[in-house]
Amino acid sequence: MNKKIFISYSWTTPAHEQWVLELAQRLVSDGIQVVLDKWDLKPGHDKYAFMEQMVHAEDVDKVLMILDAKYAQKANGRAGGVGTETVIISPEVYKSTMQTKFIPVVAEMDEEGNPPLPIYLSGKIFIDLSEQERYEAGYEQLLRDVYQRPATARPKLGTPPAYLFEDSPISGKTGILLRGFEQKVDRHPTRINSLVGDFLDEFLENLKEFNMVLPSRAYTEVGKVVYDTLAQLLPLRDDYIGFLQKVIKSGESYERSAFSQFFERMTELMLLDDKSISGVENDHLNFFRHEMFIFSVAIAIKKEDYMLLDELINANYFIRDRYERNSGPVRFDTFRSHSDSLDRYYTELNQQRYFSVTAHVMIQRIPTEINKEEFGQADLLCYYCSKSRNGRWFPITYVYLSEYGGYFPFFSKMVSKRHLKKVLGIFEVAGATELIEKFNAIDKEDERGYSGSFRSVQKVSEWVKIEDIGSLR
Repeated sequence: MNKKIFISYSWTTPAHEQWVLELAQRLVSDGIQVVLDKWDLKPGHDKYAFMEQMVHAEDVDKVLMILDAKYAQKANGRAGGVGTETVIISPEVYKSTMQTKFIPVVAEMDEEGNPPLPIYLSGKIFIDLSEQERYEAGYEQLLRDVYQRPATARPKLGTPPAYLFEDSPISGKTGILLRGFEQKVDRHPTRINSLVGDFLDEFLENLKEFNMVLPSRAYTEVGKVVYDTLAQLLPLRDDYIGFLQKVIKSGESYERSAFSQFFERMTELMLLDDKSISGVENDHLNFFRHEMFIFSVAIAIKKEDYMLLDELINANYFIRDRYERNSGPVRFDTFRSHSDSLDRYYTELNQQRYFSVTAHVMIQRIPTEINKEEFGQADLLCYYCSKSRNGRWFPITYVYLSEYGGYFPFFSKMVSKRHLKKVLGIFEVAGATELIEKFNAIDKEDERGYSGSFRSVQKVSEWVKIEDIGSLR
């Protein structure tokens, strides 16, 4: 660990020699073995060979060149010749050695405030010990250089991003927009809507490239293409999840309608090239849209962005076909999906039956930012909202929720008037009485669930005592 250095300097004045000696003593006290002419050049030694021997010695790690005006003059050969002082580094010696071995240390500045560098050191980086106020910082820099412990260490070399080597149409620009969002919105908070628009536009441009090429119309072969394409879409989906969370976390006001319009536009992608929404060519996009909608609801619940939740749940979605004709307003129920091709392929692949392959695959794909309970509860909230107006959403992931009841804070907190006031609009009611009636009506309907499952879809009363809604401050 101990390092060895040689100090080259000019015998300019006794004061300068004392300055060099004190520097050498301090370096020794900090664990560095110092070779100095005053300590190591003895009577009978060849003084002309001393400097070159030290410079080229393999056990000498660094050569400190203590620079003042006299050193520069002598190194440049203008005063007394290089031979009069054996420890002055000549240009020839400097050029014959690895330059990283030399550390220029400036002991004084000239009258114009410039460092007195020999010609062969012009443009080289040096350590400044010329002024008392800079001495300590410069000395630490010198120690770090000798010990090769820089203040700013090079980070450990990582691995290239996997997506660079994947055969995927994803451009990677959504990831760039995601990573730059916080800095941009901090600098220009009023631009948040344009930043959201840029990300969603780029997302949809990437999504356009995911047209499935089907080897045949056989269900299992189509199902494999669907499954593989969904795997390719994961980086894009995860960028969206991260982006939406950052938008909400920013605390800036933004247009929630951008996200409902995003799902409209995603649906319109399925109508390109004479395709029908329900055609097998769109099985991957139907699944993806369904999954993305649940994630959007889950994030809105988790981050308590109830304005976004209201927008997603209660928006009228206007879907245009390729002829720019509106199909009329639909609600979010239309984003539900089921793929016979994926069902048959996945069941055959794993030799196992599932209540819902779509639900199982969605659960298997959940990232770390959202857990299984949060995802399933978002699916369940969509069901309650849909059921309250005779919609057709079914919570396909309900069987993955905790079997013995759990904590669903969105509903549990409804006993509080403060929380209730924030969420009433999501259920399109004006007050607690109307909401209680709506929840009781939902719970009184026949139980629903998967055939063959011992569990039915959870009732609202499993999360909150309905009659206590709005009873506390």
